[in-house]
Amino acid sequence: MERNLQYKRTDRNIIHAFLELLQKKPFEKIIVKDILEEAMVNRSTFYMHFKDKYEIAEQLQAYYVDELKIMFVDILGKQPVHFSEINDLSSAYFMKNRKALKSLMKIRTEQIDIISALKKFIQEEYLASSHGPHAKMEANMCANIAVGFMTHYIENENISTDFPEIFVEVFLNASLKIMTLENDTEMKEMIIQRIIEKNSKK
Repeated sequence: MERNLQYKRTDRNIIHAFLELLQKKPFEKIIVKDILEEAMVNRSTFYMHFKDKYEIAEQLQAYYVDELKIMFVDILGKQPVHFSEINDLSSAYFMKNRKALKSLMKIRTEQIDIISALKKFIQEEYLASSHGPHAKMEANMCANIAVGFMTHYIENENISTDFPEIFVEVFLNASLKIMTLENDTEMKEMIIQRIIEKNSKK
């Protein structure tokens, strides 16, 4: 039991060291020696846990995408879904993981691309319940919008709460702008009011 706990602690320390290094230098410039020094482990110990830095990054990507999936399941499992519940779950996810996600978003390799992984997940979720003639195009657009918003949210630490309200406002403003209806304040207010009524607890 003690050996198992020690193994998990070392595993966690190596991952933490890797994330700390991502704050200091680009992924491409990080070498195993850097991770050994940051984690204060020897080379043989490192290779008992990971074969290289790519495996660490791949595991982290899988972990954070899985965490997002859990958040989605929690949100979709609450029917009707209310803004306050979405805000609590999304704020908890992004506030807790913002630093790591921000670092991982900088890595782009054939196997490691958390932005593409998140888009793929959202596309699959959309297509699971939508089967219209333009479903794939809609799924792609939805994924790009959602992940684009997430990326901006993660990179701007001054945005900490009101995730769903900000998303709705940004999406609505952009949509009305595309349709040249951005100056139609009456329509905008009517849509926002309808969304709030539908997604607020009674």
